[in-house]
Amino acid sequence: MSQKAKLLLKVLSGRSDSNLSFDDMVRLLDATGLHLACEGQSPQFTRDGVEEILNLQPKGSLAKP
Repeated sequence: MSQKAKLLLKVLSGRSDSNLSFDDMVRLLDATGLHLACEGQSPQFTRDGVEEILNLQPKGSLAKP
């Protein structure tokens, strides 16, 4: 099983929301077709055909739950 597949399973399980690397989450979002729309403190991701914007926030080296 690939590293991205393992991370996806970890995210979907909902048991590790406060223990996910920010960089890993950015790579996973990119791999799922979400595109970085705005960089900065809170990168925003978008995808064609989806109206909502995903705002990913870092908390140290982890992604904020």
